Amino acid sequence: MIRHCVHCVRSSTSCSEILSSFRIILCNNLAGKNVSTDFKRSWRKFSFRYFASSSSSADNLPPKPHANVCLLGDHQHGKTTLASAITLIQSQRNQAVFKEVFEIDNSREEIAKKCSINPSKMKFETNRRTYVLIDPPGHQDYLKNTVTGSSGSDYGIIVVAGDEGPTNGTRTHLLVAKHLRIKNLAAFISKVDKTDGESVDIVEMATKEMLEEEGFNPDGIKFFYGSPNLVLDEPENQEKQACIVNLLENIDNLSEIGRNISSKGMMYIEKIYAPPSRATGVTGIIERGQFTRGDKVELVGFDKCIRTTICGIESFGQVKDKAIAGESVEILLKGVKRSDVPSGMIVTPVDHQLNGQDNIEVLVKMIPAHGDDRYVLFNGDQKHFIYRTGELFGSLSLEGKEFIVSGDSSLMRLRIQREYFFQEGQSLLFRDGRRVFALGEITKILPNMSGNERKNFLRPKTRSEKELFSERKKRVRSDLGIRDFL
Repeated sequence: MIRHCVHCVRSSTSCSEILSSFRIILCNNLAGKNVSTDFKRSWRKFSFRYFASSSSSADNLPPKPHANVCLLGDHQHGKTTLASAITLIQSQRNQAVFKEVFEIDNSREEIAKKCSINPSKMKFETNRRTYVLIDPPGHQDYLKNTVTGSSGSDYGIIVVAGDEGPTNGTRTHLLVAKHLRIKNLAAFISKVDKTDGESVDIVEMATKEMLEEEGFNPDGIKFFYGSPNLVLDEPENQEKQACIVNLLENIDNLSEIGRNISSKGMMYIEKIYAPPSRATGVTGIIERGQFTRGDKVELVGFDKCIRTTICGIESFGQVKDKAIAGESVEILLKGVKRSDVPSGMIVTPVDHQLNGQDNIEVLVKMIPAHGDDRYVLFNGDQKHFIYRTGELFGSLSLEGKEFIVSGDSSLMRLRIQREYFFQEGQSLLFRDGRRVFALGEITKILPNMSGNERKNFLRPKTRSEKELFSERKKRVRSDLGIRDFL
């Protein structure tokens, strides 16, 4: 270990690089030693905070191009295991800190349910780029967490279990990729140790067929095969690691993502933290522009506008003076209460020109049905829709139609319960409980509702109105031969 430290010190050109190399080596060596789990966690937490904050804060721009890559796939298909294996391989090159599976899914609820619930982010490097690896939940019960966690991703890796093949959960995550407009994709078939070569070929064919059905070009997506579990069980076996090394090389060779740094700063808030004796922190991926410590900013959205000052910027424990578009950061805000900031709000400079809207025109594309499980969307339906890192509730109005069904497309007017800031061309994802039934694209920003119109829109429906609407929906479903959903 000391020999590695000396080598890194000799090859480093700055105090910042020396400290960073020393921290990574110590963290990775702890992973293989017979020390308690609590000590490992405490050391990693301390090392990220102390060594990063001790490094020079000047020249905080990343030395390599920065990119965000998310893992998409159904529950129990091996996303978290793949994430752990990636950090293991890169840690052996001193380009990451190894995270075991139990360190990624480490909340009490995740341990009890044995599944990912909250999105996890890990940082690693390759010879070409610096990456943030995002591991969102795969279970459809946590779809909102999947969308918000994957928001801002530049690249995506579709993970499919070789012993199960693509499922409805895989299809839902492809819809998430389409909603977030992640066009640069790779596919990884995991758990190949539990099946044979012929079955893997069948799984690849079925995955390509599903990709084509959801509007992706399967010929432009490379497939990789391996077993992250074997990589973790045999960390020195280069042959087992080859599949993941090739996967990362493919991601490295995907086209660069252009960043809009010249525009005014903008970030969708993903999570909110309020640690004791510290300012409230909000996390997210900077959409455009840049933020600097000391900037005057506003938090806008949901009929709110909160003016505050950035008193600190951090990224994976590293204290920064400035953060630019594409970086995953935590911004510390002065004098803001945690209860006042919901996820989905926007951080933007005080001289922004964003205007709240509650009335937009949307092109709604109903997702085609697979089997007999068709979905009917009625004129006047009130539904939840997800955008970037937040969720809103609105009423959909059809022009000259009573309803549309799975596979149809139609322009609709969407009136929203709370004002928000939308842009033409922005993508929306409509859901009913666990089911994603439509994707939408904003085609026009309409004039806001008048005072009386908004008052009438927010007025609760009477019991008789609810009964009439329910009877109409049952009649239409019966005529179409569609069973009730939910």
